[in-house]
Formats: sequence, C-alpha cells, structure tokens
Amino acid sequence: MKKNITISVIYLLASLSSLSQNRDFGKLLVSGASPRGNYVFLFNDLELLEKDKTLFESTAYFLVERILHDSIADNMKKAGFKKIAELKPVSDIKSLKAFYSSDQVVEIKNVFKLSSDKMLIEYFQTHHRASDFPFFYEIVETRQAMGHVFLDKNVKVGEHYMYKITRVLKNKTTEPWGYTLVQSKSGNEQLDQLAPRVTAVKGYDSSVTITWKMPVPKNAAPGSQSEKPLLSQKKKKISYGFPLELANTRAKIFVTEDGRFKEAKKLFPVVNKTKDTVTYTFSKRCMPEDAVAAYMVTEDEIYNEGPVSDTAFAFAIEEKSIPLILGVRSQDILNGVRLSWNPLPSKPYITGIEIKRYSDDKTLDSVATLPPTDTSFIDYNMAVGVNYRYQVKALFLPAIGIEQKMPAQTAGTYTKFSRPLPAFNLVAEVSKNNIQLKWDAVDETSLYGYYVYRGTSPRSFDLIAGPIKIKSYLDSAASLSGRTAYYYKVLTQNLRQDTSEYSPVVRIVPERAIEITQPDNLDFYYVNGVVRISWNDVRTNDNAIEKFLLQKRAKGEKDFITLTAKPVNQNYVDDSLITEGVEYEYRVASVSFKGDVSGYGNAAGYILPKRDLMPMKIFYVRNTTEGITITWPQVLMGRKSYNIYRREASEEKFIKIKTVPADTFSFVDKTAAANTIYVYSLTASETDDRESARIKSISIRRTIK
Repeated sequence: MKKNITISVIYLLASLSSLSQNRDFGKLLVSGASPRGNYVFLFNDLELLEKDKTLFESTAYFLVERILHDSIADNMKKAGFKKIAELKPVSDIKSLKAFYSSDQVVEIKNVFKLSSDKMLIEYFQTHHRASDFPFFYEIVETRQAMGHVFLDKNVKVGEHYMYKITRVLKNKTTEPWGYTLVQSKSGNEQLDQLAPRVTAVKGYDSSVTITWKMPVPKNAAPGSQSEKPLLSQKKKKISYGFPLELANTRAKIFVTEDGRFKEAKKLFPVVNKTKDTVTYTFSKRCMPEDAVAAYMVTEDEIYNEGPVSDTAFAFAIEEKSIPLILGVRSQDILNGVRLSWNPLPSKPYITGIEIKRYSDDKTLDSVATLPPTDTSFIDYNMAVGVNYRYQVKALFLPAIGIEQKMPAQTAGTYTKFSRPLPAFNLVAEVSKNNIQLKWDAVDETSLYGYYVYRGTSPRSFDLIAGPIKIKSYLDSAASLSGRTAYYYKVLTQNLRQDTSEYSPVVRIVPERAIEITQPDNLDFYYVNGVVRISWNDVRTNDNAIEKFLLQKRAKGEKDFITLTAKPVNQNYVDDSLITEGVEYEYRVASVSFKGDVSGYGNAAGYILPKRDLMPMKIFYVRNTTEGITITWPQVLMGRKSYNIYRREASEEKFIKIKTVPADTFSFVDKTAAANTIYVYSLTASETDDRESARIKSISIRRTIK
C-alpha cells in the first residue's frame, strides 16, 4: 500500500507542476485524504493570519472549485472546474453544531466566557487568528468552523481530484488563492511509520495507569513542542502530503467493557525534548483487583488511523498486597527431591511459579516454571550426593511491574535411588564391516553405565564392553565372521551397582567377506561338439559355499571371461564355443551364500584335437596323347590344394611331382616315359596345412597313342 501511495504522490506532483506552468492558480496548498473525505487547508503559513489582520475583514468568502483529474485537458482553458462551496465562518449556531456536539459548544463558551450562542457565533465571525482559539485551533473542526479548512465529502475512493481556491473580496474582485491535488481516501502513509508499544503498566488499589511510547522516524515531520505548536511554526516549504504534526496526532484508547473493547478516551501526545519519542499515558479508576485491558490507535487530525498497539493488561493491585510463596519444604524421595508449598490463590495476574537452584559450584540454574495452581515439584535431574539450595517464587504478568523479590528457599540432597530400568529399542545395524548397536533408555542421574553382551546363540552370551556412558556401541572385533549370526543384549547399572533386567535380544549377521576354498581339479569330457568341464564339489565340506563361477580364455589371451551370466548351482558347465586344435584354459571359483567369491584355482588346459582328413579314395588315371592324365571328384570345402605323388613300379618311395590348387581337379603328367609302369597316389591338403594320408594307389603303363 505504501508503494502505491508513493507512486500516486509522485504522479500527482508531476501533474501539479504541469498545471502551474499553464495557468496561475496561486500557491500550492496542503491537502489530505481521510476516511471522511478530502481536506483542503487554506493556510500553509499561520503567521500570515497573525500579521495580516485585514485579510478576513476584506474577504467575502473563499470559492472552492473542483475537477476530476482525469478530465483535465492539455489546454487549461477548457478545464471544466465546478463550484462546490463558498468557504466562510459559521453564520449561526446550527452550522456550528455541524462541527461540535452540544456539550462541546457549552465547553467553548465557558472557555471564552461567552454567555449566549449569539455571542459565540459573533466570536467565530470576528476572530480569524489561530491565537484567538488556543488549543481549539488544533482541532480541525475549529478550522472548518472558521472557514480555514474545507472538507469535501462527496468523493470516490481512489479518484484524483484537483481543487482550485479563489479568494472573493467584498468589493467583488477575485484573487487566485491556491490549488492542490488529492487522491481520495488513500490514507496517511506517515502514520504507518508510528508504532506505539506498551512501556509501563502500574497498578494501584483503586486505579491503573498504562503508558505507551512511540518512536518517531527521522523522516516523519515532528511538530513543535511549544504550548502553541501551530502558532510557532516558522515559514517553511510546503510539499504535497499530510501536515503530520505530532502535536495534532491523537491516540484513541480502547478499553474492555462488558467483554468488548470500546473507545474510552482520546489522548494528545507528550513529545520529549529531542523530538524523537511520543508518550501517551492513560489512567482508569477501578475497584481493587479489577482487570483492565487496553490498546491504542494513533489518529491524525483528519481521522486517518495508524497501526494498532499491542494490548496492555493491568490489575488494580499494589505490590504490598499481592500473594506470595512465603515458605517451601523439601523431602528426599526415591530418585529425587520433592519440593512443596502452600497453594496460591486463583488470581488472573499470577502467571506461574518459578523454581531455581544453586549447586555446589554456586551456579544458579532455572529448574522449572510451573502453573500457578501447582503446589509441589519433584526434581529428578540431580547428581548423587550433591547438596542443592532451591528458590521458589510466584510469577506475575510482566507488564504490571510486580515481582516477588525474596523467593522462598530450602535445601535438598539426592540420596535414594531405585534399581535402574532396562534399556529398550535395542537396534543392531551393519556399519561397513562392523556392527553398530543403538538403544534407548530412561535418563537417570544415578546411571553408572551400560554393559554390552554378545553371543553366537540366544542362550549364551559374553560381556564385551562396559561401562559405557552413551547409548551406542560399535562392535569392530576382528573375530567377527560373516558366516555367523550374532546376538546382543544390554544391561544397565547404577551408582550402587544395582543392575537392570537385560534388554530384548537382537540378532544380526555382519557383512564381512567369508573365506571359502575353490575347487582343485578340473576334468574335461567331449561329446557331440560340446566339452563338459567338471570339478570336485567342495560344497560337501563347506556349507557356506552355494554356487560356482567358471572362466575361460584361449591360450595366449590376457583376460578370462565368465562363461555364465550368473553363478551355477551344479559343479559342471558345458561349453560349445570351441574350435578344433585351439587350446583353452579354464578356472573355477566358489561363491558363498552371501555372494562372496573365493579366489580362482589354477587354470587347466584343454585342446579339441582336429579330425583326421578324408583320404583321396577316388581318383582316375589314363593315357592321353599329352601324357598320363589324373582326375578326381570335385570337392571344395576345407581344401587348400591337391598333391600328386608318383613312383615307378620297381621303386618303393613316392615322390611328390605336383601340387595343384583346390579348384583344380585334374593333372597331366607329361614327364612319364613310354612303356614304363608308374604308380600314382593322391592326397588333399586342408587350409591349416594338414595333409591327408595316402591309402590308395593306381598303376598304369605309359603308352603313346
């Protein structure tokens, strides 16, 4: 809201500047928006009224004209101002009572010692200076009755209105008096800077007094603090906005009556010498012990309201008559010290009971704050054997300014304590390779420590740690095994060596690697293109072993690969991805039920021997013109070449006479001598350079055709 008001002010000032350049409307007047309407103040400089005594004697009235700002054209001659009022002093008692109540009219007549309504009206018509109305001039209704302030009630929220004031003299001549611009019912943002707070509440047997103080921000315009603050204002530059004078700022006091807050009084401020703080003091007569609740709302002279103060609570009671705790008794009981005192009466201003204590180190500690109805307190938070001094006093509402200055005192020592309660909510959790134990227990000052027990069955335990002062323990023993389930329980002991029952037992298996062995021997069995790799089943000797992992690599390769995606349950694996003549290495490892993997055993090798090559059982030889021709069936797959061997019939050893490619299926021996008997044999060479055996031979005599 403040931001919007500030933007509006800047906008209106810019508009006023533009208007003043187009036409002479006189001086810029102070104005203000109010819940009641728009106020226009005709006099920025009150000294003018004091010095110029003939001003009102020569003035018939002030003409007030208005225009809606949005309808103002660039050409000011076409601006359609409308007359809305003629401003002059009140002319009869009826018009005066539009501003004052009947009681106020009587009060004004008494102040000025006027005996009739007629004399009062004549006083308003013949007295025009602020000094003629001491104190009353600070009230805006007085200035309205004098014709110094105009209130325009016929406005709409948020609309911007421009007002033009013209002085009309008794000789019918006119004089531009001033102008201003107002955003209707936009409030007074300066009031939001004033935050009153309760600073003192004082009760008496028959009355209460409440004081509020209100710091004044530096950018708020402080009023003069003289007896006549409006008269002592020096001539100063007037800017658009409110004439926020602290001397004219009121405080509306609201007090509870029949369970509801009602306006009780209006207060004028008292400003300190440094003009940075305003004080409001409210007093109310009442019956003894009456309760009073009050708050205040700041209000400027044109009825804009500021923030609501905090509510003050007061009671008509004096310190000498308040009920106090005069004595306190102490008793050593089991596990603590019991304090007791006589009950306090039920009073709304008693808020509680405070207990403090001194220990041997002379430190004063706050022990507890209790409801005012309590009559006893047991202190369990004590060290054994220490002598404590206790102070007990009643507490009252802080704002009423009453305090029990001398607390009741006693002493107590913690000497009796019971068997400790067992630990509960024992939890065992894996913490890396260790076991973390945590538990809950009732905090007892007699605690000596906790003892931790561990076992490998729920019926047999050994003490492993204690006394422990905290409620946790990390079991990091090197002997813990991932093969074993462990059981834990906790025992509590107090300073007298009394022990509690055991806590409930918890079970856990640590996440430590299990040491397991791997199979030693691998066997291979080949059938139908698959080699089965098997090994000795070490599970028969170690029930922690659950599965196996088999790895393989071709000889000469660096890394092994795992044959199966998951560990296998059986002690063998079939491998069909093998090549004849290639040597493979296999190794196997064991896997525990927790997933731990043993080391791999020594690698064992296996070679699938290559099959024997098919011998050349079918081939043909015959005499041809060129020589002896050898032919054989066409076989391409797997063959690299064919080898032709020959010997004479009288010789024993074959000699290779020719090797032909695999896509050749005949050969002519042109070197055969006529009338000689030759024996021929054929072999085939495979792509891996293996050569088939010679198991067939054919003899033939070379004849020339």
